[in-house]
Amino acid sequence: MPSHPDPTGEGLPLNRRDFLQLTGLGSLGLLVPGLLTGCGDDAAGVLGSPSYAATILDGQAAIRQALVDTNTPSISVALVDDQRVIWAEAFGVIDKEQGLAPTNQTRFCIGSCSKVLAAMATMILVERGLVALDAPLVTYVPAFRMLSPEADAITIRQLLSHASGLPGTNAINIFTLAPQADYAERTQVELAAQRPKHAPGELAVDCNCGFTLIEALVAAVTGQSYAQFVTTEILVPAGMTQSAYPRKPFPAGTFAPAYDDDIPVPQEFTNGFATGGLYATPSDMGRLARLLLQGGILEGRRILSAASVAEMARDQTQNLGFNPIPSFQWGLGWDDVAQKGLAAVGVKAWTKNGGTLFYGSQFFVLPEARLGLAMSGTTLTYGSGKLAERILLNALVESGRLAAMPVPLPATPAPEAAVDDATLAAMAGYFAHHEAVLRVEVQPDRALTLSTFDSGTWTETARDLKYRADATFASDSKPLYAYRPLTAEFGDYQVVRIPWGYEHCLLELPYAQRVPPRGARAPDWERRLGREWLLVNDGAASWTLRMGLPRLRLDGIPELPGYVGVTSMSTQLLDASQDGQRARMWMMIPLNNGRDLADLVIVNRAGEEWVRFGSCLYRPLGGLPVLEAGGTTLTVEVASEALWLQVPARGTLTLRNAASWLLYDGNFVLAAEGQGAATLALPGRGGKTWVMLYGARGDRIEVAVG
Repeated sequence: MPSHPDPTGEGLPLNRRDFLQLTGLGSLGLLVPGLLTGCGDDAAGVLGSPSYAATILDGQAAIRQALVDTNTPSISVALVDDQRVIWAEAFGVIDKEQGLAPTNQTRFCIGSCSKVLAAMATMILVERGLVALDAPLVTYVPAFRMLSPEADAITIRQLLSHASGLPGTNAINIFTLAPQADYAERTQVELAAQRPKHAPGELAVDCNCGFTLIEALVAAVTGQSYAQFVTTEILVPAGMTQSAYPRKPFPAGTFAPAYDDDIPVPQEFTNGFATGGLYATPSDMGRLARLLLQGGILEGRRILSAASVAEMARDQTQNLGFNPIPSFQWGLGWDDVAQKGLAAVGVKAWTKNGGTLFYGSQFFVLPEARLGLAMSGTTLTYGSGKLAERILLNALVESGRLAAMPVPLPATPAPEAAVDDATLAAMAGYFAHHEAVLRVEVQPDRALTLSTFDSGTWTETARDLKYRADATFASDSKPLYAYRPLTAEFGDYQVVRIPWGYEHCLLELPYAQRVPPRGARAPDWERRLGREWLLVNDGAASWTLRMGLPRLRLDGIPELPGYVGVTSMSTQLLDASQDGQRARMWMMIPLNNGRDLADLVIVNRAGEEWVRFGSCLYRPLGGLPVLEAGGTTLTVEVASEALWLQVPARGTLTLRNAASWLLYDGNFVLAAEGQGAATLALPGRGGKTWVMLYGARGDRIEVAVG
């Protein structure tokens, strides 16, 4: 748990900040930003319209500064109104060696901004009478199944508004170095072995799989692939000529790569097309914004009905069974149809954030102010939300809708106040969210200290949280970030307050849920504590295998005897008191901090206890074959599962007949990778080396150590 969380990221099943830290991708080399001006020909204004010259100048300066401050290679932006392109410009570099700058035709992966296209595609099917929003998915995709029969009631509307109850994200092969055409099909298979985390419509929790299932819906009722349908029905008629789903690699120079220091990162494929896979330019997304501003029409061509645009922008959270902190008003495909930074100055906005491993994007439509903005960049850290709000707020001032720019909130601590024992008791104890187990302790001065559990150790992450006159706990050093307790239908919660966007307003979000008391762990779990397992069913092209640790660990927390802590990319707390073979997800946290939950199930394979955690399958580390010297031959029995082998830390490794392989040092840091035959020096770090091998069923992979 960071001392001051920023729980606003979208579209990922994994802890992106940890990924970046593990690989150095969060510390990209400093670059001198190149600049290509690409303002629209009509940016000087049409009759009766402002030129937005001051907005553009301020936006250019802010983006240039963000490039330097955050070591972001490239950023692109488009500001439009309903009739024209006001400003479109690309900044930075896309080829450091050649000094090549991006243009307005350079593609970026827009991540979860793709969800707006999924909602539009669905509404087109609704208009044609092929789909009803409130009909169950099984009406159109009868093969869809989960372990619980209540999943049969999941509706199309719930898929598009995060209220389905699906566990979250199929993490297997979602981010890869090469396209994986069967990702959506495999997601259905994986969901058939899982159970929903809540009843359909009960609450809304960020969920990628809901949108991935829209791909199956489109295919079932049209006979076309999702990518074909969206291209034919939306991208082509909207003139979004640079937008595409990457079914094969794009030519170099046509897309903006991320960088690791001065080395370009290979193209990222987000294989859940409907949930996050579209590559586009901000200029193309500006055309989409104009289409929506005009009620579904662009340049005289109707693509979507005005009624469909309005339904997408209707607050879908009003009928939820549980919504204790209505932080966001989710639409269909939209994160918020009353975006809080603009609502704070009296302006209505629909917004969608998009993030992948390497790209961060924003998409805004202001239906009453008649403005739209799209922005993409090649890091997650350049502050896309703050930049987007800054540009739009300046445009609203320049157009006369706002009298002046709002002032960012001062970092002035609220006065301290006396706190009663009941309030302290409501905050103290053990809490959890989807990525952490938290401990809150009361100090002798009645301030709070927060700690996070990771692999058997508690680490302090925040201290001196004092009770304030506004009924929150906050530190003197970061007073805009604060916590308060909340009791609601499903238990006790921590609520976090954070500065939002341009930081002229504050937003509250459900942050963590108190851990309920359980009975003791079922006996079988005790002997598994402290053991580790290795991931086998992620593909050789997966970014997860390159950026994160491909292993899982089970830990017991003495203070929480009925639970196990499952650590893979982060730590998730599961109920181990009911069943010795299944540790269960239990949290009911709306919005982002209850996302991507999963049961952990023990799978018996050839006398070994393997582990399935969500869509990920792991084999016991302790049962791996070991090769100290000489040679051995391993036979591939399941093509979709990797073979693992332990070899010494030093010496020479020779591989033959492996389709692909990855080599990890003793700390499970990727040391080398390749395809086919190879002879290479072992990394010499740690006491051992781990080899991950791939091939077709029946392949006999030869390994020798010398």
